[in-house]
Amino acid sequence: MKTNTTGKLVETAIMIALSFALSFISDLVPFLQLPFGGKVTLVSCLPLVYIGVRFGLRQGLFAGLIAGIIQLATGFIKHPTSLLMEHWYETVAMLLLDYLLAYALIGLSGLMKNAKAAPVKLAVGSVIGLTARYLCHILSGWIFFGQWAEWFFTDAETIGGATQLGEFAMSHFSGAGLAGLYSTVYNGLYMVPEIVVTAIVGALVGAIPVVAKRLSEK
Repeated sequence: MKTNTTGKLVETAIMIALSFALSFISDLVPFLQLPFGGKVTLVSCLPLVYIGVRFGLRQGLFAGLIAGIIQLATGFIKHPTSLLMEHWYETVAMLLLDYLLAYALIGLSGLMKNAKAAPVKLAVGSVIGLTARYLCHILSGWIFFGQWAEWFFTDAETIGGATQLGEFAMSHFSGAGLAGLYSTVYNGLYMVPEIVVTAIVGALVGAIPVVAKRLSEK
């Protein structure tokens, strides 16, 4: 059955609202939060992945962008000063990378629209979309927050007592390399679990007959 434009917009709006609700609920769970930003969520990105897989790349990118704008707005409401950099142009660039582009690229899940099996669509779509988001966070952290790298790797408490990791990082990396490693590790603390859990849940959701049927519609 072909989905009309109004139906597509309504379904997209519902999935964006569901994504926000899951993210909001995740904020209420303390152990899901990282101390300096970022969190593991209750698969809040899966509804956005679903839109990409169901309607294709363009609609997926659109849904992700709107979700990013909502996340940015709520971030300003909750922590208005934490999103501000020293210079305005740095603030703009950071927000574009960490919010607008990062969430929009979840829509790359739309690359899996024509795959055959619904569980594969959602699982692989989750890996593609969330990995793209992860790369945006790595780039943003490397450029704008790399100055925290030395402190991060020399403070045993911040890395969960993994002193060997800190010693390895400090002895093998410096400058931009250390900043890049810091951003990869720090953002990986929440994005890697997010990718894995979302892909697993996506596969399970895709196996539900009603979901599989909708994902097979043209």
